[in-house]
Amino acid sequence: YMFFRGQFPKGFKISTPYALPIKAGKETKWQIALQESAKTMIFQIQEGDTIYATRRGVACTTVLPQQLLIYHPDHTFAAYLMMSQNFIQGGEEVITGQPIGIAGVLGVSISYFFLDNNKFDSNGPLGYPYSHFTPVFRTDKGDIKLDEKVAYKSATDDELIMLEMTKREKKKFQKQKYSK
Repeated sequence: YMFFRGQFPKGFKISTPYALPIKAGKETKWQIALQESAKTMIFQIQEGDTIYATRRGVACTTVLPQQLLIYHPDHTFAAYLMMSQNFIQGGEEVITGQPIGIAGVLGVSISYFFLDNNKFDSNGPLGYPYSHFTPVFRTDKGDIKLDEKVAYKSATDDELIMLEMTKREKKKFQKQKYSK
């Protein structure tokens, strides 16, 4: 196995849209986790409802089975916490909008972060070497930064799902979708 902390993002675009962690057309609100202010977003999802990937990436192995850590193509991470069940194993490819788990009692908490070059010096990392960010989400109101405690509808569409796919992957995705 390999222990991997990520890579420093080059050309990181904060405007890259993410999907909401709910089924397209459904509605949710979010709030900041009080114990980690400005780091973790708690999405209000009914206990037992399905949680969907907010972005494409590769699942990393974690210590707790109810957690899921996804490494995105632009070298950012999404940590899904407080799930009652996790459908994804370490090393699996995940696409935007794919079911990844079941919501726990409080819904699901998601933390978005990246390995920050500014938190390293010549002697190694200074404490926690990651910086957190709040992404832009695709909603029925467009690609926007979400206001806390305001309800938004998920607008996960094919364009968002195929955003980071190669031409071959896009063709395969469309063929599978329209052959059903």
